[in-house]
Amino acid sequence: MANHSLLLADLHAGSGHILPAAEDCIYILDEAHQFPEIAREASAKQLMLNHALKELENLKLFDKELANILNPNAIAGSSLKLKEACAELNRCFNKLKDVANANKESFDNSQHWRFALGKTPSAVINLASNYHKEANKLSNSLQHYAGVIQENVANNQMKSAQAEALLSRLSIMQSLAESWLEVLFSYANENNQKNYAFWFTRKDKEIQLCSSPIEIGGLLQQLLWQDAFSVIAVSATLSALGNFSYYVNQIGLPKLASEQLIKLPSPFNYQQVILEVPNNIAEPDHPEFANNVAQKIIEAQHNQGGILVLCNSYRLVDKVAEQLEKQKLDNLWIQGQLTNQQILAKHRQSRQQKQTSTILATIGFSEGIDLPGDLLTDLIIARLPFAVPTEPVMASHAELLESRNQNPFMLLTLPSASRKLVQSCGRLMRKESDSGRIVLLDSRLTTRRYGKQLLAALPPYKRSDH
Repeated sequence: MANHSLLLADLHAGSGHILPAAEDCIYILDEAHQFPEIAREASAKQLMLNHALKELENLKLFDKELANILNPNAIAGSSLKLKEACAELNRCFNKLKDVANANKESFDNSQHWRFALGKTPSAVINLASNYHKEANKLSNSLQHYAGVIQENVANNQMKSAQAEALLSRLSIMQSLAESWLEVLFSYANENNQKNYAFWFTRKDKEIQLCSSPIEIGGLLQQLLWQDAFSVIAVSATLSALGNFSYYVNQIGLPKLASEQLIKLPSPFNYQQVILEVPNNIAEPDHPEFANNVAQKIIEAQHNQGGILVLCNSYRLVDKVAEQLEKQKLDNLWIQGQLTNQQILAKHRQSRQQKQTSTILATIGFSEGIDLPGDLLTDLIIARLPFAVPTEPVMASHAELLESRNQNPFMLLTLPSASRKLVQSCGRLMRKESDSGRIVLLDSRLTTRRYGKQLLAALPPYKRSDH
């Protein structure tokens, strides 16, 4: 038993290093709808430039420390290469910072500067091409140091405890050097230019140079599908818009035989849940929308149950909270004001005392929480869970699909929203005896053509529109 991240770490290392070899395994991937995104994140790279510059200084200090411990003749060549590599990488990282600082107007409101497909600035590509070998030189120098230390232990010239401490520090520094190499090489590799997302991010006082594969299917084919004895992917939300097309394309198996795909019937009686799609709600971008959401929450209070309200952003959470706080509601737990654990604990305590309790949270509460029975009787979903279109990888993915004359909204945005909507609605029924009410407040479900597709993909709840 292992989580997705550990499995991917083993596969990236060559399979069989941490877990049994793939060809000897029958993998059962639980919550498999998460696997493609976790796989992509595992392959994404970040180079934090300010942090890297500080680590270069630490590397030079460590080199001096080792010079006083090890035989100078044994490390002279590696020490020189390390100093050269550190000087060159210092130059590279500062120049990358200069590129970012000279283009502040290119960063969006989320502090990303994404490069259009095939249009990464030549200055960045040239720096990556010219300097990625220096990161490799640095890694090799550190590896040589590790070898010298191990020889000293074997020759009884160093105590094991001292060697272990030094090797541990070397391992961390070598991992850093290798991560710098991976980022720079991803930019230098011409084959990546139309299959990777590239961008700068500003966060606090840090500037990050980032890269990520856009479509992960080809990599999963190399890492997993071609070697594993068998893989079984299971999840309550593998399908999107009522079929598996979105998922099998995500994982790189678009031609998977229909016999290898199965959708089992649910044990739940979904007629125990009432689904409402009110027709008197303002459009999501209308100034009155937050007030409309607040009014629906107040109406739900009359049921004297457990209420969960899911918003697509903290901004909407704050706007709705502002309206509700004027009403001085009891037992209103707002994400951001308390930790998630505190919110759930207070909600459960209120419900145990038979008090009405309301959680106001982001769509993040649509996964990983369990509120069975009367802990959740009214689920209100404010807006459709469309992904943020400016997120760098998603924006690059949309651009890639458009370059193929494909529709990114129909192939990417809508299926993803469908899956998330099903997940969100699934919060209400955790046991066969559960019942309650789901209220969807996004008017686009009735005013847009795709609304019917999203509603049709939901379980067969009892409809009560008004």
